[in-house]
Amino acid sequence: IGLLRDMGTVPLLYPPHNVQGFEAYAYKFIADTKYYPPKTGVSKFGKGIFAKYPNGTSYHDKTGKTKFSPFQILTPVFEIIDIGSLSAVMYNLHSEINRAKTIDIVINAWLRGEYNRSAVTPLIQLVQDPTNRPASLMVYPVAPPTNLTALVGFIRIVQNWDTVLSQAIPSKAKGIDFVISDSVKQYTFT
Repeated sequence: IGLLRDMGTVPLLYPPHNVQGFEAYAYKFIADTKYYPPKTGVSKFGKGIFAKYPNGTSYHDKTGKTKFSPFQILTPVFEIIDIGSLSAVMYNLHSEINRAKTIDIVINAWLRGEYNRSAVTPLIQLVQDPTNRPASLMVYPVAPPTNLTALVGFIRIVQNWDTVLSQAIPSKAKGIDFVISDSVKQYTFT
């Protein structure tokens, strides 16, 4: 499906072994890359991989522990292509239940030897969207060319469904409603 919102890399980290090293590398990369403005990936608590409490407050996620996944990992959003998604840089995707379940599908497939398995989240709210817009993440596994059985991260593709559906029919068409839903949410676009 076209009209992607964003695409980027998501490294797979196993705390606590490589967290500080990755964070140091990430902020040096951000500082050295003219694409990223100052303060990219910096939360109210400062620099570091972050997750969010249910009230929306960010915290420094150093452990990757969750109640909903057997994997204790960190999967920070890193390189992105959409400048409007900068607030997601360094967000631990695996810290939110729907994103984590999707990543876990890919990891479990990988562990079974299914190296090309991707997965899509149910409808989610993006970290970078201040208003409620239905979106999905598609997650694809990444392995280095020198070891095709070593899972080292993911490519994530972001789509906002309102954007996709608004482009799906000609502007002259009238009276057509689109309904998109999952087991929890439903959205209607006219």
